[in-house]
Amino acid sequence: MVAFLAAFFLFKNSYANPGQCYPTSTLMKTIWAEKMAIVFRGLSKNGHLVTVYLNKGGKFLAVVHYKNQTSCIADQGGNGTSKKGYKL
Repeated sequence: MVAFLAAFFLFKNSYANPGQCYPTSTLMKTIWAEKMAIVFRGLSKNGHLVTVYLNKGGKFLAVVHYKNQTSCIADQGGNGTSKKGYKL
């Protein structure tokens, strides 16, 4: 139920409000349901994992994963593309 609600609020519109936070496990279920692949991952200077996900339809999601098992949406949109030669 929680995963459904997260999916509904995250992907109802092309854009979500930055700053929405969810338990990491819930957000990851939604990302997997949307068949998103990691196109960027790196550690911030504060030690947080920052990841950008993209699916074949062009939806992308930028997420900050915190050590307390909470993940927050930094930004989200559509019409995303990957670098030439990168396959989803």
